[in-house]
Amino acid sequence: MSKHDGNTKGFSHLLEAHYGKTILSMKAYERVVDDVTIGFYSEEGGTSGEFSVVWENLGGSHGVSAKLVAWNDSWSALAEMPELIGLMNELDSVRMSPDDFCKRLIELGFKDRTMRQAKPMC
Repeated sequence: MSKHDGNTKGFSHLLEAHYGKTILSMKAYERVVDDVTIGFYSEEGGTSGEFSVVWENLGGSHGVSAKLVAWNDSWSALAEMPELIGLMNELDSVRMSPDDFCKRLIELGFKDRTMRQAKPMC
């Protein structure tokens, strides 16, 4: 039995979210161009494990490049996504935009959970 049973594979695209530009304008994100957070999500809210693919501007001839960021409490989520690992293997050394990466996630059956509009306060 997995801690992810009953949860849905999904993602959120930071730059497409209503709050994305605000987050990316913070000093801690000065090299980050975009972020796609991927994980297992409950319909009631919350996650049983999530990690990110982060696009950073490395400067110079390196330009913008994507990296995987997975804290140790998300490794089981990553391990239960062999289709994602396969996609990443296919894209090894390919410079793909976050938009195109999200399209590929949708093709793999991941649910787009991006909050494009703020929820009403009441």
